[in-house]
Amino acid sequence: MWPLYPFPVQPSLSSPTGPFEMSDPSPEASRTLLLFRILFILLLLCGLFLRLTGLFRSLDRGYTFHPDEAKQVHKLSAYLQGRYLEYHNDLYYDGYPYGLNRLDELILRPVFALRHGIRTQLGMPEELIPPIPELYYWARSLRVLYALAIMLLLYACCRRLKLPRSCSLLAMGLYALHPLAITVSHAATGDIGTDLWVALAMYTLIAACQGGRYAWWCACGIACGWAFACKYHGALAMWMPGAALLFRSWPVWKNLSSKLLAGLSCLAGFFLGALLGNPGFVLDGKRTWRLLVKNLEFIQNYNRPPGYDELNLLGKMEWGLTRNLPGMSMHLGLILLLICISTLILYALRKPKDEETSTEETRAGSLAMCSFPLLALLLATLFKADVQPFHFSFLLPPLALAAALLFRPQLLARHKGLTAMALPFLLLQGMLWAPLLKQEQLLWASTESRAIQIHYAHAVFKDPTPILKQNHHRYPHADSTIKFTYVEPAQLPVFRNTARRVDLPNGTGWISNPALPLHSQPAQLPDTWVLMHGPRLPVSDRVFRLQSQGSPLLRRNLVFHDKLPNLRIGFRSGAFPARVVGEIDGQRIELELAAHEQQVVEFKALRGQLHFPAHHKFPASYLLPLQLRCFWSDVEMQLLDSEEALDSYLALGPGAPIELLVKLAENFPPAEVVPTELLRYAEETELEQPLPVSRNLPFLAAGSYELILNLHNSGPSAELQATLSGSLEDALPRLEIPPGSSRQIIPFRKQALPLEPLLKLESNSSGLSLHGWELKLRLDDQANTLRALAQLPGPEELRLPPSHPTRIRFAKRLEVQSLYLPETLRSGSELPYTLRVKLSSKLSTREFQELVLFLHLKDPDGNTIAHLDMPLREAAFSDEVRPHFFQVPAPLAAGSYRLNLGLYNTRTRIRYTAEGEDEDQITVYEWQHPGPTP
Repeated sequence: MWPLYPFPVQPSLSSPTGPFEMSDPSPEASRTLLLFRILFILLLLCGLFLRLTGLFRSLDRGYTFHPDEAKQVHKLSAYLQGRYLEYHNDLYYDGYPYGLNRLDELILRPVFALRHGIRTQLGMPEELIPPIPELYYWARSLRVLYALAIMLLLYACCRRLKLPRSCSLLAMGLYALHPLAITVSHAATGDIGTDLWVALAMYTLIAACQGGRYAWWCACGIACGWAFACKYHGALAMWMPGAALLFRSWPVWKNLSSKLLAGLSCLAGFFLGALLGNPGFVLDGKRTWRLLVKNLEFIQNYNRPPGYDELNLLGKMEWGLTRNLPGMSMHLGLILLLICISTLILYALRKPKDEETSTEETRAGSLAMCSFPLLALLLATLFKADVQPFHFSFLLPPLALAAALLFRPQLLARHKGLTAMALPFLLLQGMLWAPLLKQEQLLWASTESRAIQIHYAHAVFKDPTPILKQNHHRYPHADSTIKFTYVEPAQLPVFRNTARRVDLPNGTGWISNPALPLHSQPAQLPDTWVLMHGPRLPVSDRVFRLQSQGSPLLRRNLVFHDKLPNLRIGFRSGAFPARVVGEIDGQRIELELAAHEQQVVEFKALRGQLHFPAHHKFPASYLLPLQLRCFWSDVEMQLLDSEEALDSYLALGPGAPIELLVKLAENFPPAEVVPTELLRYAEETELEQPLPVSRNLPFLAAGSYELILNLHNSGPSAELQATLSGSLEDALPRLEIPPGSSRQIIPFRKQALPLEPLLKLESNSSGLSLHGWELKLRLDDQANTLRALAQLPGPEELRLPPSHPTRIRFAKRLEVQSLYLPETLRSGSELPYTLRVKLSSKLSTREFQELVLFLHLKDPDGNTIAHLDMPLREAAFSDEVRPHFFQVPAPLAAGSYRLNLGLYNTRTRIRYTAEGEDEDQITVYEWQHPGPTP
């Protein structure tokens, strides 16, 4: 038997040189062998990468996309605990094949025992058998391990047949890159188990046909039996040893006794494999068999369309040939099937005397393996109403081997024309797979739609329990459906991203008014998809807060169900400038925003990365990739896919046209038409902070709001005064706060600027403290607010503190590029400033952790009256601008005040001088203060 190790070993003096060994020690042969080694490793790594992408998708959220995974993993847990008989009185569970879980159990038992022993010795005891959620990770990981084993078995089969290394790599690569083989590696089901045992049956059959003992025939039967235990159609693999015995010698009765013994050995092995894979046959054979038959009937009748049962035998055969066979042929690879047919014909026409490097028995085995996919495909699709592609992945190993057999040198020499045509057709097959592989990589790496539904419901609704709906098999037209999580049709995995819906009771008002002029907060969904349909609710999945801290990249895929519009994206900055870069559907985005600025960017001629056409159940689906990153300060972004959404966005931002405000106010629906009691807006923030309180509210566009404060007064009655920058009211109402805990509501109207308003809460009592706050929309007052905004004069531009380009370089370690400072210095107040720092490539990691920028405020006499240290790791992230505050002491005398900047090392206490300066600190700004007001 040839070893599975694919690299050459030194031949011994007592054994002939094998096909894995070097027979030509020349440098050219060594280079060729090195190339094959590299290709072998690359194919393994490529197959591993394609299967690891999205392997554990949604498991951290407690959801598995494939319905068979739950019962498979629960059965694995039962096997590990020694419970081999377990019934649920449900054909969905009872009688189902769990053969691969037996193999999982045999592998995991020693692994868990070893882990338990090591952790016990380290004083970290745990349960011997992990909980079921953890077993999902183990089971899916084993599926990838089985896929790699199949690739190695295919390589070994080809080498056992004395095929060249190039043919062996071809068979291995076809399985590694086949989209269907990748699909069955992503779920903890038993489908890949059939692939594994069929591949093992092929290897043992080759060994048996090459003159091996009857043990090889028995081993082949065991592999076929265990394939049957994994999936019932695995029993079809018995065709391979049966056909090999039939074709072994002609006439059939030649060497009849030897054939009978081999056949009986194989049949005995089949029963042994079935018993090993399904312990129920040993423990309770009668009931196990009865449930198996019932489950087979259940599977046969599953998802039958109307009218199928009325068809006669010929009608059902026609149905299978016209409905199932073409689709399955495309999923398996039509070119691959045609190559398999060609190989079968060529081997059938060859006579034993023409064999040069293989025996008649080996030829019989090759015929059997090449005929198996064609026969199994025909039988499995002919008499079944509905088939799913991943159940047929067990045909891929023999198909890959058949392609490799076509390029045997002996065939190439005799049939140059036919075999020469096969290579470009195989390349064409690879080109057809390429876009599908790219699509699958994207979809496997993306969030499962079930998680989208759950996260959306919890982020948008206060009580999502009555909101979530199960699978919805047709595009919804109900008035209650506000979100439909359809991304892709069933395709290869069938159950991935199944369509679900989110319903809002009494949601007619929101659906008939899909883009009300209301400011929406980001839904904060950690998901891949953005479903570009449904009404824009107060918490929206089409609104995002781009974070500048560390400049994380926002990656999303936009999903449209209509023809792609000219998409607009609105950007709003806060209290500081911001820079946005990225791309959507390949179109570049790059813009800079001043403080409190709004820009709308339009993108035309969008094509979409993926497009799934419409069919009778679902609409078309267009997927557009979006990647964005912002620097300096945070940015609020909104996706605007309609004229209504654009109007609402412009009305609530700076510089809104008066006629637009009047139009939206007149058309604003009554509050009772659009209920808000089920919807979130801003989550309640819990804290404990004594008054006075000063903080910036999150991005807040023009509109009508109410602020709900949770207060506690430890003293007598107190007064509370709230002020808010940008409020339409001259002063918010003063509130009387009784002793104890109370909940106070402050209504207010706000104009567009500033987009990050400053809220101040002050009291005449030191015993009043804030324990939390909540922000809500006032839907009943929004129309009046729009009218009030229309009567305001043009918005006064907010002035950004002047920029001071400093270009201060410190010892070639960093450069302070600019400062933003206010024009006046106020006694006893906070001095806001922003700092833009560029790090040098010569700056070491250690210095990055140790360096600190310092600011010293000098009085007219040169004394330091205030100072601030800012670690470099907090002050500089790329070219980001971040807001900081410097406390100015009080009182300040009249005179000139200077702000000095410097750099020092906290470990060495060394201060660095700026380039071109003699002092260890440099004056970056100077104010004239008039002194205290009399």
